[in-house]
Amino acid sequence: SYYSTFGWQPLNTAITISNVKYFLSNNKKILDNTEKMGNYFVDRLENMKFRYPMQIRAKGLAIAVRFDNNSYAGQIKQKCFNKGLLIAYATPNDFVLYPSLLIDQKTAEEGLDILERCI
Repeated sequence: SYYSTFGWQPLNTAITISNVKYFLSNNKKILDNTEKMGNYFVDRLENMKFRYPMQIRAKGLAIAVRFDNNSYAGQIKQKCFNKGLLIAYATPNDFVLYPSLLIDQKTAEEGLDILERCI
């Protein structure tokens, strides 16, 4: 579950409403980009030379990479952070990527290049 102290403040609510309106007006563009870039992320991740066996779980641009090793994901996360790339991990065995649904190819390449240098 997720809870935000400031989630229902008037400015945040107005921003959320604007985001929903944007999505409704541009949903085809957003969904097409999500599919295209989600496939790109998975292809790149599958071709990376990780030190341990991994599994990729992805739905659009919600992507998790799980390892058999308990500390490897945390090591990657810290190296990425030191290089300016923010990734998250839910457990010591995996890291997760949640790029923008409107991410462009160049930005995706730059982020995945950083990630690849950190493995």
